[in-house]
Amino acid sequence: MNKDGKDIVGFLNETIENDAELREYEKTWGALTSFLNDYEHMKGLRHLTQKDIASACGTTQSAISRLERLRGKPTYELLRRLSESVGGSLFVSPMADVTITLPYDLQDRARSLADKKDMRVDELMYSMLRKAIDNAEYRDECNGTKFELIISSSDKSIPIGQYAHDVVTCGTIGDEASSAYSLGA
Repeated sequence: MNKDGKDIVGFLNETIENDAELREYEKTWGALTSFLNDYEHMKGLRHLTQKDIASACGTTQSAISRLERLRGKPTYELLRRLSESVGGSLFVSPMADVTITLPYDLQDRARSLADKKDMRVDELMYSMLRKAIDNAEYRDECNGTKFELIISSSDKSIPIGQYAHDVVTCGTIGDEASSAYSLGA
């Protein structure tokens, strides 16, 4: 946090918002920069060098170096090969405003949870986001009634996909105005 209480992302967003030239730069290079951040993260996790990446992509180390420094616009095919070289897959969408990448610190947790549920990570995320949005809509429909997502092994059964008020958890009522949504087993 800086002295104004803004984190670096807030500061950068405000700076870009107030500068037309920076907005144009971000529009042109933002997606590639985001790709390169994720690529560098995965490359580091696997302890790969530019030479390793170049070999896997069928190009030169200097070409990889230029790309990593944003010196040129790569082709779709090169981005696909780069993704595969670090163990990923390329995802391109014109719907950036509703497409998210799970933060790095949650990725292992999501993979572990998906494995436990015998699901792919994208299936788990889709399911969780759908339920979270349903919960938010329900809360809005109930004029902001406070609710909590309660996951427990209680003898109080909530039908899958249903809400219940004043759910007893661990022998006590969580909050007078709380609600719960059943995720199912």
